[in-house]
Amino acid sequence: MYFEDNKQAGQQEKVDGYTAFDPNVDNSAKDTVVVYNENRGSNLGLEQFRKFLYDSNPTVNGHTISTAAVNPKKPDGTTAETLYVTRTGKPHSGKSRLYETIINDYTEDAADEQEPFMWTGSNEVKNVLHRSGGMFGYIGKAKSGKSALTGAVTANAIQRFSVEPVEMLGLFVQPCPEGKRFVSFDTEQMVSDFKSCQRRILKRAGFAGNIRPAHYEAYRLKPLSPADRLYEVMEELSNPNNPPVHAAMVDVITDLTLSVNDEIAVVKAIGDLNNLAEEYGIAVGIVLHENEKGLGAAGVGRGWYGSETNRKQVGSLITNMKNLITTVKAGPLRSAVPPPDSAFRWDADHQLHMPVDISTGLSNGADAERKFTDADRADMYTLNQEGQSQTTIGNKYGVDRNVIQRQLTKHKRTL
Repeated sequence: MYFEDNKQAGQQEKVDGYTAFDPNVDNSAKDTVVVYNENRGSNLGLEQFRKFLYDSNPTVNGHTISTAAVNPKKPDGTTAETLYVTRTGKPHSGKSRLYETIINDYTEDAADEQEPFMWTGSNEVKNVLHRSGGMFGYIGKAKSGKSALTGAVTANAIQRFSVEPVEMLGLFVQPCPEGKRFVSFDTEQMVSDFKSCQRRILKRAGFAGNIRPAHYEAYRLKPLSPADRLYEVMEELSNPNNPPVHAAMVDVITDLTLSVNDEIAVVKAIGDLNNLAEEYGIAVGIVLHENEKGLGAAGVGRGWYGSETNRKQVGSLITNMKNLITTVKAGPLRSAVPPPDSAFRWDADHQLHMPVDISTGLSNGADAERKFTDADRADMYTLNQEGQSQTTIGNKYGVDRNVIQRQLTKHKRTL
């Protein structure tokens, strides 16, 4: 076997059957050494190589080689038995890297606490739902308002750097710090829908025109294969040549693998994304479609994604639409107090989704005191007499059917 550094040719350690080389430009900063079998016809495979590592504790350029995994490519692209092995920065027994994971002092440390990214309450009293370094889920059935909710989170995050966090659709979000960026990935929208969604995000964020700001990047991944989508997401979030990422949104996460029921692929994808979020301090939002059937389907994402994200994410919000009004309720939260349910609907005047009172369906804020006129009630009555349902009439007036029913009752008293 040869342990050879391809960046410093000649530094070799020969052990029959293998050549090891480091493909990284900076040998001192990276953790991967690649080992491939020169004698492909031999019986010396992965387990034998692991035993060699365990028994012999070899080094490459002073770095201990400790663990191995299989990959079928040689550095020149040809097929071969390839072993990727991990090296560490200091010698140890070669039997384990467990020592790197131990924490001996459990004293509370402010440095351990990640920055709040999203919260309810107020800027002074924050009920933090999502912090940097973790994943947060947005779950709901198709067309239940998930993209509207995540669009508001995105818009809130890409406001001008100096803006005080404000409430949008019931949520406060920390604006993107100067020098960082917000990255959004969409996997399912056609071009026209994607552009329309992005225009609403920019409008809500306060940007004039339809051109994105430099600190916001929105990628449409629909044309790519699932494998390429996953690769590009991971690459973009960890690329050291780009400005660091403040937060990211993946809509929808289930399109990063061919099947939601491929346990191995899903567990790896979610695990890698979760580890990347922690390593780089990124607040990662993930959108999932809710289970369409089965026990406990409400608020649970589809397939293995639902199972794995429930374990890994720090919390979730669940959307449900009825009578064109989207209600938002908290799913399981790791440390936050479940906030009160909220609601929003499409507002034709603002051309945006706007908050509404969850009990009446009336718009919040300035519209909360809206009074229907006698003429409005007469029109509602006429439409109802013509056979239109209270729900259909409610859609016209931007309220739910219960409001229309009360208005019809009030009008009948005048007849």
